[in-house]
Amino acid sequence: MLSLDILEAETQRLGRALLIAARDSRSSFFERSFWDEKLLEWSMADDALRIQLFRFIDCLPALSTNREVAAHLQEYLGSVNLPGPLQKVLDFADPGSPAAALATVGLRQGISQMARRFICGDNLKAAIKTLEKMRSNGMTFSIDLLGEAVVSEAEAEIYQKRYLDLIEQLHGATQRWSVNEKLDRTDGQSLPRVHCALKLTSLYSQFDAIDPETTSRIVKDRVRPIFLKAKELGAFVHIDMEQSQHKDLILQIFKEILMEPELREWTDTGICLQAYLRSAYQDAQGVIAWAKERGFPVTVRLVKGAYWDGEVIRAAQQRWPLPVFSRKADTDAQYERVMQLLFENHQHIHIAVASHNARTVAQAIALSRQFQVSKRGFEVQMLYGMADALKASVVAQGERLRVYSPYGDLLPGMAYLIRRLLENTANSSFLRQSISPDSDAAKLLASPGTLNQSAPPVLAIPGFRNIPDQDFTIPGEQEKLAQALKSVRSQFGKVYNPVIAGKPQTGLEQISVYNPADPNIYLGAWGKATVVQADLAVNAARNAWNTWRHTSSQERSQYLHKVADLLETQRATLTAWIIYEVGKPWRDADADVSEAIDFCRYYGEQMVKLETQGQNRDLPGETNHYRY
Repeated sequence: MLSLDILEAETQRLGRALLIAARDSRSSFFERSFWDEKLLEWSMADDALRIQLFRFIDCLPALSTNREVAAHLQEYLGSVNLPGPLQKVLDFADPGSPAAALATVGLRQGISQMARRFICGDNLKAAIKTLEKMRSNGMTFSIDLLGEAVVSEAEAEIYQKRYLDLIEQLHGATQRWSVNEKLDRTDGQSLPRVHCALKLTSLYSQFDAIDPETTSRIVKDRVRPIFLKAKELGAFVHIDMEQSQHKDLILQIFKEILMEPELREWTDTGICLQAYLRSAYQDAQGVIAWAKERGFPVTVRLVKGAYWDGEVIRAAQQRWPLPVFSRKADTDAQYERVMQLLFENHQHIHIAVASHNARTVAQAIALSRQFQVSKRGFEVQMLYGMADALKASVVAQGERLRVYSPYGDLLPGMAYLIRRLLENTANSSFLRQSISPDSDAAKLLASPGTLNQSAPPVLAIPGFRNIPDQDFTIPGEQEKLAQALKSVRSQFGKVYNPVIAGKPQTGLEQISVYNPADPNIYLGAWGKATVVQADLAVNAARNAWNTWRHTSSQERSQYLHKVADLLETQRATLTAWIIYEVGKPWRDADADVSEAIDFCRYYGEQMVKLETQGQNRDLPGETNHYRY
């Protein structure tokens, strides 16, 4: 039975030991080089500068000449207050001048140096040298290919080959390494020396939860050879977690393929869970239940999460409930809650605690000792180029420390750099707080408190609120539209004639309609109106105007809102018809219905607003009246 009081006391003791050892080494995330220190210092002091500086860094690899770099420097940084040294760097009028060239060369080199501190090598040969140095310092690795976002099937096939080549080449290189008993063996068993991280989205350009069957089939076909090669060579392949819209499908694919007979007993693999997701505890419960059914353990890497900004922005844009916690304290509390659940089930899973937070790492070590977890079943993981002092102090505690080590070209690596910089210059970052002059152990090791599990907020721009598009990553929404598609299909073949003044028109020429995505599917026909129907419609409109012109804006608005409500009620059916009749994908068809609903409600509101606001514009000697 876990004693929370004993756990907290041991967490505090270990946490203080880790912090003391880390501070004594005088090496931290912010003390590696002049450029690193200065750029981070400036960006932390001014949010506007931070945003513009990071935008410039993001585009830097795509700029080929010094003139382009100088021009973009002025474009991005000319509108913000700059520190004195950086202001002097930009003190040139002509982007093509020698002064501009000198400034851009220095800045380009500095930023490239910063990027390389987070990337263990721009090619495998350089990366292997870095990995060998890690081993000499008592640390092992998990290597990750940068730039895994793919936009074509040709790219996806290239990435599959790159993973296969990576496993083979790393295996060949590690065979020449001497045995390190601490890193290569534990509990009388050999540990994989080769450890790779893999993103499933890199294996299929159309990876999308909206089509789980096709995505699952293609991704499993491409990841299967990688798993089998790793199994053959004794390598470890870990599946990374990505944006929340992919999470459930990634978990599904991982579980399905590892239940296949040739992979069911393989244990040198794992999956990542993100504590900033509100669903993390349920996700962990699901993985544990599946691992029990499978009968052979896999590793769960628990992280805080690397896409927080993107998740928040996407939710705000779509008016969806926020999938992540908005307070860092809640993420930290969720992390500890999930971590305890994992340790309580350590007989069924192996645990990798990925964090640079001294309290988190200390509590993980304390839990591993309280539950007497085997050395095979627990390790600490950190990122390459960060928290080196904390890494060393964890190794000194006798724990296995694995360094997540991306490698690849600078261009795809720049997005990774920006993500790291955003995380570590945030006000709530543990690394930033730990180097603050007033930081103290009690503050850094304090409990995050009780998790706030209230309903997730919906972030939206003030003013008119658009109706949210459907989130088709939710299985229930997929099923609802699938049923609507089936229902609409049963209505094919009907004839739709114009209706004028409530009377259907007959005897008209019929125009057949086919599904443009599949011209063999006949949807139905519509009656082609003639001049006769046009005259009838105009007369009907003229007669209706006699009543409509006296209808108040409030009543007109109510009609529009009623139409909007009907559209919303019939949303799935309307979306299905658009899919069949126009050939649009699900999301685009659904967005058309959203727009129709928004039009009705927006103009309904504006109608009332225009009538009730600003009617009179009276001046001395004049009487002015506006009527809408």
